[in-house]
Amino acid sequence: MSNGTIAPVLEINVIPNSDQDPSLLEFTWELIEMGKNLIKFQLTFEQAVYVSSAYGPDIIQVIFRDRYMFVGTNDLAISLQESHSP
Repeated sequence: MSNGTIAPVLEINVIPNSDQDPSLLEFTWELIEMGKNLIKFQLTFEQAVYVSSAYGPDIIQVIFRDRYMFVGTNDLAISLQESHSP
């Protein structure tokens, strides 16, 4: 993000299970609260009845695009451990 462009720092995705129709999981989200040990999101699904329904559980994926945007109370960047999917 050092090139001066503005881009989202967070990305939230819903990964449907293999039997789910992804178009049934459309949603919007907003950041509700952020603190030293807490980030709270509100996800609003257009058709919430289909989220993790009879088809099985769906997965919510949160991607932190720039770890330096999250700064601790001591002005040090919060270290976010990377996770890798199998």
